[in-house]
Amino acid sequence: MSRHKRAPRLIIGAVVVTALVVAGYFAIVRPPPHTGYCALMPDTIGVFVGSPVTMRGVPVGTVESISQHGTAAKVDFIVVGDRPVYADAGATTLTNSLTFARQLAIVDTGTITEPWDNTVCLSKTVTPKSMSDTLNAFAQLSEQLLGPDPAQSDALARGLGAVDAATAGTGPVINEIVLKLGSAVANPDAGIARLTALLDAVSAISGKITSHWGDVKTMVTMMAPLLQQSAEEIIAPGIVIMRQLRSVLPILEDLADTFGGSILAGLNDTDRLLNLLRTGVGALVQLMSSVPVLVQTFQSVAATEPKPIATQPVSPTCAGPSQWGVCAGAGPAELLSVLLSGIGAR
Repeated sequence: MSRHKRAPRLIIGAVVVTALVVAGYFAIVRPPPHTGYCALMPDTIGVFVGSPVTMRGVPVGTVESISQHGTAAKVDFIVVGDRPVYADAGATTLTNSLTFARQLAIVDTGTITEPWDNTVCLSKTVTPKSMSDTLNAFAQLSEQLLGPDPAQSDALARGLGAVDAATAGTGPVINEIVLKLGSAVANPDAGIARLTALLDAVSAISGKITSHWGDVKTMVTMMAPLLQQSAEEIIAPGIVIMRQLRSVLPILEDLADTFGGSILAGLNDTDRLLNLLRTGVGALVQLMSSVPVLVQTFQSVAATEPKPIATQPVSPTCAGPSQWGVCAGAGPAELLSVLLSGIGAR
């Protein structure tokens, strides 16, 4: 029984050993198919022989050798399998951490499917700055921000302090604005509905204009002679009048300076005159209503025959009658009675 139990184990072990031997043969003696390429890099900082070669972050090969080629560094690498390097490809070095080791990344636009000629090195290459170069650049930037004057070395700090003081207390306002913008972006239906209604209204107006374009064109065409006539009969004479007013306005100004006070005083007096006329309008109406009666009376008096005036006997004291039959020495009372008797006779 023990021999029958050990036989399957021996068979499984033999199969595993055979698979490992075959895999080692294909991996060492007969490596998988690959294609060799080269790239001319500005520098090879962080790239070594054996560094991985990636496409879109996936390892596809390794760096085989690094050599000097003029002012550039020539990097020979292989791509395992049938993965092609396209005609618009380029190369760069990158790292996923702060360590010094980098990987060679092959990048392309993905719009060209023609393969790259592997007998020509990739020339579209860039490399990032090293950490030391980056820190040196930051140091130079800091020196430029601080300025050459040592007394003004805190200018940047004072500027940041001024910005902080100017924006102090505005956090809630900015937060409210951001929240409103977020709500507007989250619920754009109302704005889109208003925009749609506006576009519909504009479309309706455009349709009306299109349907009545003939009438609009006729109206605009008919306005041309009207505008021409207005320019000739109104605008041109108006320009002449305005030019002539330049000589009249100084005269009017002198008249206003000379008689302006009297004219204004007269206008102020018209107010009192109107009040006086308003209060005496009743007597004026009665006076005007009696004018026709007086006119008729004078007309009737003028139409009657004159009658002789009765003369009175001469007083013994009268030296002689005058032409009115009154003593020459008569007093005013006697003269008035004669006049009134004559008027009564008429």
